[in-house]
Amino acid sequence: MSASKAKTDGMAEMVALAERAFADLCEGRIDALGPMLHDAWQIKRSMTNGISNPLIDDAYGAAIEAGAEGGKLLGAGGGGFMLLFVRPEEHTQVRAALGKLISVPFKFEMSGSRIALYQPDGL
Repeated sequence: MSASKAKTDGMAEMVALAERAFADLCEGRIDALGPMLHDAWQIKRSMTNGISNPLIDDAYGAAIEAGAEGGKLLGAGGGGFMLLFVRPEEHTQVRAALGKLISVPFKFEMSGSRIALYQPDGL
C-alpha cells in the first residue's frame, strides 16, 4: 500500500471515529471517549513516522498500563501536552507511572469555553 493511500485510509478511519464519538457524547456516554482517543492515536501513529518519538511512546505506554484508557498529543511539534482520559479512581496510579512529568488536571465544563486571561496590551 502506498504512503498516500495509507494516509487517506487513516484519515477516513479517524472521521468514522469522530462521528461515532460525537454520537456517543450526544447520548451522554463520556466513557466512550477514552477508547476512541486510543484508537485515533494508533491510527495517527500508523500514518507517518514523525508523529511520535520514544519519550512519547514510553509515557503513553506507561499511562495505558497504569490505567489510562486513551490519549492524544496536543500542540505543535517540539512541545505541547499529552492529553489522557483516565477514570478518577486510576489518577493516582497514572500520575505515579508518569513520574516526573508535570500533571495539569482539567475537567469537563458544561458552560462552554471561557477566557481565563485577557490582557489586550500583551503580557
